[in-house]
Amino acid sequence: MTTLKLNTKTWTLTYGKETVKLTPPPVRKVCGERYESLPLYDEKAAGWLSARRLLAIQAHECTLKYALVPGSVSVKMEGQRMEPERDFRVNEIWGTVGRLPEGRIIQNEQVSISYDYYPSRMDAVYLRPDGHLAVKVGKEGMAHPEIPAIPKNDKHLANLYWHGDCTKLTEDMLYPVTETEFPANLLPIGFLPEKTLRKLRAGKPVRILAWGDSVTSCTYMLSEDRWQHQFCRRLREKFLKAKIEMLSEGWGGRNTSSFFAVPPGEPHNFEENVLAPKPDLVVSEFVNDFGLSAEVFHANYEKILKAFAKIGAEWIIMTPHYTRPDSMGLTCSKDCDDDPRQYVTRVREFAAKNHIPLADASRYWGRLYRQGIPCDILYSNGINHPLKYGLSLYADALMLLFEH
Repeated sequence: MTTLKLNTKTWTLTYGKETVKLTPPPVRKVCGERYESLPLYDEKAAGWLSARRLLAIQAHECTLKYALVPGSVSVKMEGQRMEPERDFRVNEIWGTVGRLPEGRIIQNEQVSISYDYYPSRMDAVYLRPDGHLAVKVGKEGMAHPEIPAIPKNDKHLANLYWHGDCTKLTEDMLYPVTETEFPANLLPIGFLPEKTLRKLRAGKPVRILAWGDSVTSCTYMLSEDRWQHQFCRRLREKFLKAKIEMLSEGWGGRNTSSFFAVPPGEPHNFEENVLAPKPDLVVSEFVNDFGLSAEVFHANYEKILKAFAKIGAEWIIMTPHYTRPDSMGLTCSKDCDDDPRQYVTRVREFAAKNHIPLADASRYWGRLYRQGIPCDILYSNGINHPLKYGLSLYADALMLLFEH
């Protein structure tokens, strides 16, 4: 069987007798970018929040990790060059710049910053009908570069993901296309939301509550593109007579413990905002629960199960999307079929033990690399906020529970 071979020394790809030369995106230079002020560098803050985010490498609410060329930042105030570690500090991993308390940069004084950065890009590798190997170069982007389309009759062999230090070429950058769709049996169906299904089939009113964190509140996306609204539209298309009401209770940057800690009368209180609406079905999404200890996880989920049983609500638990590889203990978005997070294992076991329907969206994310798609390019912020396609995988996993 013919396979693609990447030569990281000669920067070439070979397929059979065909060889093509690979060309990385060039390092980009930014000269004299003006900022009205430079905040103090905050050592205690998360990297992207530590200081001023450089404009050319920004993602949504963040910066793109490793996009800044180390050692390339220079800062001037009133034409005078400032000195690093005397006047300012750079977070070279996250691309932020802040002034130092004893330095010469004056608060609320305009500065100009010059720097170099590595753009991100997706290139498509394909075989033409005449047997020649070719590469279609994509458009440069930052957090989510797009995979370029190739001609219909050509064979899509792989994608090349340029990101971070583009002066280096590694096997991790090559994403061979070994699947064009998800296997039909990838998500085995277990328990179903039987009561909700009966109501939908009978055309009765059904109230569904989407409950979760920032991926459910999803303020970074248009309402119609959020997973719960994609899911609701598809439910309405399948159950034409059903009267479906979709409610959302999402809280960015929080987990299930956060909802339990909110006192009555305050926004996001569990009893008032999740239980009081008396939903027929609750669909939960909590990527932020990955940090819960086993003890806290089981205490929280047992409490939720009892609370939903008390109000007669069914519950579907969704396993979360993949987040940035290094946050999951992965080196890249390849060879990651099995989600390594203990939280996902606990959710699967808890759902099976308690006969709870499971929408196992994580299994879709784990196979994206087989379609030549790095998970990294599916986030608005380069970390953990899925864009429309990534959110649609939640809807895909949910709809499997309603096909019966």
